[in-house]
Amino acid sequence: MNCLSLEESGGISAFLTSKYSLNYAELPSLAVDSSDETIAKLIAKVSTDKKLSANLGYPVLIEKIHSSKTNQDFMLIAPVFLFPVEISGGAVSVAPVPHVNMEVIKKYSARDINSQVYDLVELENELGLNSPEVDIEPDELAARLQSIRDWQWCETLDPENISRTPPVSELSEEGIYNRAIFIVTERSPYTVGLESELSQLAGLDEDSYKNTALYDWIHYTASSGERGLPDDVPLLEVLPINSEQEQAIKRAMSSRLTIVTGPPGTGKSQVVTNLLVNSAWAGKSVLFTSKNNKAVDVVDTRVNALGSRPIMLRIGGSQYAPHLAELIEDLLSSVCLYRWMGKYVRWSASTAGIRVSSPLGLHPPRKISSIPTVIYVTGKTRLSIRWQSTLSA
Repeated sequence: MNCLSLEESGGISAFLTSKYSLNYAELPSLAVDSSDETIAKLIAKVSTDKKLSANLGYPVLIEKIHSSKTNQDFMLIAPVFLFPVEISGGAVSVAPVPHVNMEVIKKYSARDINSQVYDLVELENELGLNSPEVDIEPDELAARLQSIRDWQWCETLDPENISRTPPVSELSEEGIYNRAIFIVTERSPYTVGLESELSQLAGLDEDSYKNTALYDWIHYTASSGERGLPDDVPLLEVLPINSEQEQAIKRAMSSRLTIVTGPPGTGKSQVVTNLLVNSAWAGKSVLFTSKNNKAVDVVDTRVNALGSRPIMLRIGGSQYAPHLAELIEDLLSSVCLYRWMGKYVRWSASTAGIRVSSPLGLHPPRKISSIPTVIYVTGKTRLSIRWQSTLSA
């Protein structure tokens, strides 16, 4: 579940002070004492609301934010490391391995908001948090962090001796402090659903998903036979691509698993668009998904704008239902169109000058004097025909 930290793109923080109840409690050590009255109330909140999650946070960042809406400054508290806390039946357990809070990355990153996740991954790699068998004590983790990042260190980090004075709520200088807190925040519905699905998948045996893409993703080993499409096999280049993008498309067309990575602006959506069109051209069905609705919308618009009829069906929330019905009708009309076009092409090759009737009975018998240039379906049953030259009675 540690990968879900990447989904908390907004980070985790709380107001440092409030005239209402706070969403955090200061801790004297890196342990959650459920007998403490303040902590017990927060635990009870999490236990009764599945939309809430709890974390032990250490050390903490104190930062000032300005609200343009109220024209006021507010102080926030945000843990640097988040140790997920599981609460079940009153029992509390703290995960031994933390993840880095995106809120802190946002504070100190020089990248734009869309690229800050790369700073998060880079930091976790430097700290050794993404190693398969990660086993690192909090004191070593804190020492590593303070040695590799030139951040605003207001106190020396020492997990064995958490600072308590003054109380964290009275801190006013921005920076990172040797403090620990128990913090409760609301999770996005996306993350809640994802956790449930991952938990169900974790309980599956291999045989139950052996013939799925998930199995290839987890157990994939490269095959010597998977070398991509031959160079002489042409691709439909509906959007301009370079040689690396072309190679990625050909690999994806022939391999069970292909991973294409790159920061924003490097043409991943062009690769996806060309891949989808070439797959459709090859008679293949494709499921395109993304955690980002905007990414799906961009590809959907690009692909379906390439021709007069759509080849992609955009599904998801209820807002897409009306448009989905229209697309399905268009696709069904396209199938009907291609069948009638095939008949007319066969007729045009052998019946020039022969009197034939319209298949749908829309016109009186006419003589075909030339091959039709455009045949298209309108609505559900009407067939319209335009000819290169005038039809004769």
